[in-house]
Amino acid sequence: MTFFISVSMVLIVFAISSDRILMDIVFSDNPLALRSLSLFYGLTPTYMSKPEDTAEFIRAVDATLRETGWADVGDPVVVVVGEPIGQADYTNSIRIHTVRES
Repeated sequence: MTFFISVSMVLIVFAISSDRILMDIVFSDNPLALRSLSLFYGLTPTYMSKPEDTAEFIRAVDATLRETGWADVGDPVVVVVGEPIGQADYTNSIRIHTVRES
């Protein structure tokens, strides 16, 4: 499974990293957060411009996954995000998403 985190959520990231899951990809527009997250085992910090909303975030994640070869169309991924986008400090949405074409 692949996890996506759009805001800085240290406790959740630590828990995910501790589980030694195959691949965890973290998206953020904060370079400092990405540098800090690179210290966690198994995380792949990835820069992404701040999206306007969750739908735009999902589209950008799908495109990045396909372009990098991390996932193919039809692959399931777990999306963990705080909504509305840009308000840090909490996560209120966890969903299973299927990677789609643009």
